[in-house]
Amino acid sequence: MRYYLPIFVVLSLCLTAPLKAVGEGTTDSPLKVAVILAEPFAAKKNNEYIGLAVDIWRQIALDNRWKYEFISKKEDEFEQTLNGLDKGEYDVLIGPTAHTAYRAQHVDFSDAFYLDSVGVVVKVSLVHSLIRILETFFYSVGILLGILILFFLTHIHLIWFYERKNSDYIPNSYRKGVSFVLWHHLSKRNYISSDNTDINLPTSTSVRLSLIVWIVIAYAITTLISGIVVSFMTVSLSSADSTVQTLDDLHTTVVGSITNTDPYIVGKNLGFKMKGYSSFSKGMQSLDNNEIGAFLMDTSLANFELQKILHNRLVLSPLVIKYELYAFGLPKGSPLKNKINESMQKLHIEGGILDLCKMYLPQNIKNCRL
Repeated sequence: MRYYLPIFVVLSLCLTAPLKAVGEGTTDSPLKVAVILAEPFAAKKNNEYIGLAVDIWRQIALDNRWKYEFISKKEDEFEQTLNGLDKGEYDVLIGPTAHTAYRAQHVDFSDAFYLDSVGVVVKVSLVHSLIRILETFFYSVGILLGILILFFLTHIHLIWFYERKNSDYIPNSYRKGVSFVLWHHLSKRNYISSDNTDINLPTSTSVRLSLIVWIVIAYAITTLISGIVVSFMTVSLSSADSTVQTLDDLHTTVVGSITNTDPYIVGKNLGFKMKGYSSFSKGMQSLDNNEIGAFLMDTSLANFELQKILHNRLVLSPLVIKYELYAFGLPKGSPLKNKINESMQKLHIEGGILDLCKMYLPQNIKNCRL
């Protein structure tokens, strides 16, 4: 009998291991799915879970006939939850979970379903905006104005030089003559005239040609200047304009972020003076009170939150710190990974993920085209 004991033990191990794997995701042994609550990717309202990541997971679970239970986690509990995933406390981690090289050392990731970036929320400064507008005006429009003035003065000099011989009213001296032509040219609609003075239209070919060139150039340059000013004002008033414009600016101020999230860690790695917050709203209060100079957050999450608070002085800067891919987290060597990826690819091909993006992130639908 003792000779058969080792064989019996080996057969028992071989049989029980597959049974355990098959038992995952059943009614008796549902998958433990940790959910990072961050809209629009995951939220809990009226005891029901909604969001882009949640609905994608539901489709994948339905495709594989898995049973599961959601476990709510706050944004500032992300690293703690990730450690729990590494220890096998959870089977899957969903939400705005960025796939990073550091995290991949401890947990596995599924194929990505969304492309996002780490952005910067700033407070618009009215004084700084005015300074920027003036600077841009002088640098962008100043050259065109200079060309316009140069052509105008050249035209005035040509009138004085060629037409003084044919007129009894234009002084021959340079100073008086140019001044006379200049002021009469500016003050009247016709060529040169005054209430008591009539001056003939230009007779010389040079002045006639100069007049035509001046009219064309004046019209072209003034039209160009008007277009530049209007377009610049539109862009300036619709985009963030603060003292934070570059990465170097972030090194000179205190930067906030939700504690232990990827933006917080990115800021730390870049050497910023980071200050952690438990929520986006608390960070915005500090930013509005000038306690911090900027706030790092995933762009899609920041856009969603800013639309809710409707604060016209807190805006998302065009500055992008880092691009990142969202995926589902799994313990190392999880047997679920291949099945999740197969279902994820099917959703991408059939357009299921795009349909969900239209529902939750209609303005960022291109970010789902992976």
